Amino acid sequence: MRSDGDRPGLSRRRGEQSGSRRLRTAVLRPFAIAVLSVALTFVTGYLIWQDRNETAELERLRADLQVALDWYHDHEVATLTADLHLLARAEGVAKAFVARDRHGVLQRVRPLFGHLRLDHGVTHLYFEEPDRTCWLRVHQPERHGDIIDRQTARTAQRTRTLATGLELGPLGTLTLRAVMPWVVDGKAVGFLEMGVEIDDVLEGLAELFDIEVQLLVRKAFVDRPGWESGMAMLGRPSEWDALDGYLLAGWSGPEAPEPKDVGAGLDFSEAAPSASRWTGDRYLRVVTLPVMDLLGRPVALISARRDVTAGRRQARMAALGVGLASLLLGALVLWVLMRRLTRFENELRHLSEEGVRLTDLTRSDPLTG
Repeated sequence: MRSDGDRPGLSRRRGEQSGSRRLRTAVLRPFAIAVLSVALTFVTGYLIWQDRNETAELERLRADLQVALDWYHDHEVATLTADLHLLARAEGVAKAFVARDRHGVLQRVRPLFGHLRLDHGVTHLYFEEPDRTCWLRVHQPERHGDIIDRQTARTAQRTRTLATGLELGPLGTLTLRAVMPWVVDGKAVGFLEMGVEIDDVLEGLAELFDIEVQLLVRKAFVDRPGWESGMAMLGRPSEWDALDGYLLAGWSGPEAPEPKDVGAGLDFSEAAPSASRWTGDRYLRVVTLPVMDLLGRPVALISARRDVTAGRRQARMAALGVGLASLLLGALVLWVLMRRLTRFENELRHLSEEGVRLTDLTRSDPLTG
């Protein structure tokens, strides 16, 4: 009789255990999936936000660079203009030029040119005939007699007013030039020209924004033999095929970067490409600005690189840390829930066993049996 009475209780307990498992599965599995989904969604969302933030930072850096470059241009133009007027009024210079006394002009101008080079970064100084023949290069006195055919000189000759603008030289150097008609005693005697190479501007931008700056000139505007011989003369690398359509012509800092590293990740089919990329063990944000000459042609790009390796790694670690914290918090909540479920199951089992015991007593009671 006992064994027959035990079978229903055993089946009932097995059913309770199966029901308990189904209950845990029904409650805990969705919760665990939800916790994992929340953690993954947060980490993914944070990384997406970071990428969008990087894009926004690139655009801000590009805008700030453009403002700074425009300021440098206007400042240098104003400085060159003032220096040209100072030179035109220098004692004895006009008289020596009208008399075509090359030695006398050079003797009077050299000290002034030294001060202008040191204080204002002036790298080029020309005295030109009315037909634009170069009568004297103060920075290269042995070279003279050739026709200056640059756009600034032709514009000054045509308009009889000051002409300024960026121009790309035969060696691939980008120079801001100012050419002023020179009038002595009411008579046009020629032209005065000064130029500032853009290298000082690159250094200024690098210092202002804590970045690395490179000048990339377009191959379409450069003669290869002249470029290679000029770079050899300046002691600079002349890797013609390193970049697609561009040449590394200048840079900030004491050491030349690798041209391939400068161009890595940039799509040069775009007018002003930008990128965020790993280069070796450094993560760099790169933006470029097109540089227009006096004719409005895009002759070069200024490439600005900012090393954000530390910030990138910290952001990744932060995302990983928050993701792990979310998982740990979810695991803790899951553990607490499991304990509550276990306690509820034990109470339910106890009530069930009491019910079985009462049922068994009722069946064995002779008064009710």
